[in-house]
Amino acid sequence: MTSGKGGVGKSNLVANLAIGIARLGKSVLVLDADLGLANMDVLLGVRPQYTLYHVLKGSKDLLDVIISGAPGVKFIAGGSGMRELADLDEVARTRFLEGFAKLESYTDVVLIDTGAGISSNVMSFVTAADEVLVVTTPEPTAMADAYGIIKTLATETDPFPQVSMIVNRVRTPEEGAVVAGKIFRVSKQF
Repeated sequence: MTSGKGGVGKSNLVANLAIGIARLGKSVLVLDADLGLANMDVLLGVRPQYTLYHVLKGSKDLLDVIISGAPGVKFIAGGSGMRELADLDEVARTRFLEGFAKLESYTDVVLIDTGAGISSNVMSFVTAADEVLVVTTPEPTAMADAYGIIKTLATETDPFPQVSMIVNRVRTPEEGAVVAGKIFRVSKQF
């Protein structure tokens, strides 16, 4: 799950989706990939002893930092306020992504909560996913940034991934459909 703009409710949606999937009897793992400004631990009410920072430093393996969050939800914490995570180089990003293969056999569903924007870190996690959920709101800047994510995916990934949209903070389902329709029309046109 990703967004072009911060503050659209992406992390809250990931947390609630994870809980919903767990209630359906599926095993679910949330990866807080908002590197540098992670906050999923706060939303899930956990205090991780180890985070992706420890994986980056080589003191822990990816599977070693998995903890229990909400009932039925496993969780890998990112790090908050850690510049080393926010500015990963290509080698570190590749090492993280290679470790994700281990996660696929560990759980039924992996939800990745990326940071906002189109940085190299964000786009590496987005393009590693089987399906991309773009979160936006009816706010014009959020809509423009959602389009930016889709445009970046279209120009930098082959094949183009399955992309769906969640329009958060709408007053009616119709308002959400209108916002999503505008973004998809512009994306298709350009």
